[in-house]
Amino acid sequence: ACCGLFGLKPQRNRVPMTPHDADGAQWVVFGTVTRFVVDTGVMLDVLSTQAPGFARAATTQPGRLRVGVVRDFPVGAPGRLSEDVSTALDRTAELLASLGHTVADQKIDMRPQDTAVILGLMFRLIHELVHDVELPQRLERRTRAFARPGALISDRTKERLLRGQDRLAERLGRLFDDCDVLLTPMMSAPAAPAGIMEGRGATATYRWESGWVPFTILWNVTGQPAASVPAGLSSQGLPLAVQLVGRPDDETTLLS
Repeated sequence: ACCGLFGLKPQRNRVPMTPHDADGAQWVVFGTVTRFVVDTGVMLDVLSTQAPGFARAATTQPGRLRVGVVRDFPVGAPGRLSEDVSTALDRTAELLASLGHTVADQKIDMRPQDTAVILGLMFRLIHELVHDVELPQRLERRTRAFARPGALISDRTKERLLRGQDRLAERLGRLFDDCDVLLTPMMSAPAAPAGIMEGRGATATYRWESGWVPFTILWNVTGQPAASVPAGLSSQGLPLAVQLVGRPDDETTLLS
């Protein structure tokens, strides 16, 4: 999204992760970043565990789709859309409508308890990933600080949170009764300068990044495919992007 490239987050378990599939990897997937959509399809044909067909999807018309436009931040995420990002979202929605798709605003049914589930799992998974690092003492102090809250979440609590994750995924899945694809912002503002949070602590960093990239974590939770699609340039000449989210197991619609 920061580089004007196409990036597809495939369906969870679409690309084998062995041997990188230990605890802490539940939200992690392997995908590609490419200049052209068809190149992502080719890569997924090679990497995936199912019969090829993704490259073909990237060169196939999708037919008329129902596109749900999500403009609101997820519950618990601070911030607002920059004017550049809001304009890019509107332009993309207008473009999709001009191509014959049905475009309408869509609300996401998120509840306060969902935020607790997401944060609890996120910090537990960070703790697990940091615990598995070969030389954890070489991690930034801030990274080690991110890992500490997860140590407070027991295995029993984690299991309860995972059940909450399943319920959230089921509820979010009902969005696709009314639409085929969701269109959301990718980030709330264009690319940030490198090192913008250098020297800041874990709390300040978390508050900043949760306001900058709050639109992606839901689809890490559900495991369904989502893509970052270039959407022009900001007033400062920086790349803009929107996010397209597909049904579970439906990378082909996103690619087409």
